Amino acid sequence: MVTWQLFVSPFVLHVFIAGGLAFALIAVLDMAVPLAPRARMTLYAAVLAVPIMSYFVYFTHIFGRCSRLFGPFAWRICTMGRIYAGFLAPFTAVLLGLYLLVRLWQYYKSPLRLSRLVAYETARARVAKALADIDEMVSLRIAVYANCFPTLFVRDADAPELCVTTGLLEQLNDAELRAALAHEVAHVRGHDNVWNLVFLLREVTFFSPLAHLAYARYCQAREEAADYAVNDTYRLELASALLKVLRRSQALVAFTKWRWSESFFVGGGDMKRRIELLLADRRVFSPVPLWAPLLALGAIVVFIC
Repeated sequence: MVTWQLFVSPFVLHVFIAGGLAFALIAVLDMAVPLAPRARMTLYAAVLAVPIMSYFVYFTHIFGRCSRLFGPFAWRICTMGRIYAGFLAPFTAVLLGLYLLVRLWQYYKSPLRLSRLVAYETARARVAKALADIDEMVSLRIAVYANCFPTLFVRDADAPELCVTTGLLEQLNDAELRAALAHEVAHVRGHDNVWNLVFLLREVTFFSPLAHLAYARYCQAREEAADYAVNDTYRLELASALLKVLRRSQALVAFTKWRWSESFFVGGGDMKRRIELLLADRRVFSPVPLWAPLLALGAIVVFIC
């Protein structure tokens, strides 16, 4: 008989086993060859997707009553899910429920959410002029928020909106603002506002340290990809803007003790690495085709399931 426990109980096993194998494979590849930032971003997003894919394929085991035709290793995972369903199912459900409450509370208390939209025409005009100066044919709505945190990001997939705070505009000069906006335009061109739905995979696998590490590397690669796409004209100004925003956000975070209110523009990660890459010569990346490691990740799903 198929019960809800049989759907929930093996989830932890798939996250740790399939996710661990996928992360190990891509981490070794990442250390062995210099991958392009966009390729690294795609691969670490795929790492987060692998345990979810293997978990859904597990349903074939449920309805097939753990048939050995799917392989002895997967049969053992399926059997463990059946044996420990009485413990693993409620444990997993409670973990997910508690984490959801914590995330909702963090969102509710976020200073950015509590910010108010302001009609500073001078500020909007300055941002609009900077966008026009970088000569990027991208249509963006502009929203200015009254907030001391130096934050800049693009949200919404259908009609992208550029959100900027008064704190950022106070920190950057015109040249640095143009460079920061060029960085955000690169995110729009790369459809990163859609790609960022990857965070949902991290949320449901939150109990795995490797999931958090894979997501951190995904974010690092995403920011490096946007940095790399910026025109060489703005690279020095972008490095200067990153340094200013990082110092300001760290000072404010230390003052408020709210870690989740750090600048979206800075985005956490290895800032020293980003600045060094901006100041260095253009890197030469490995010609390894993206389909090869993706095929290897798919093989993990087949091996597990």
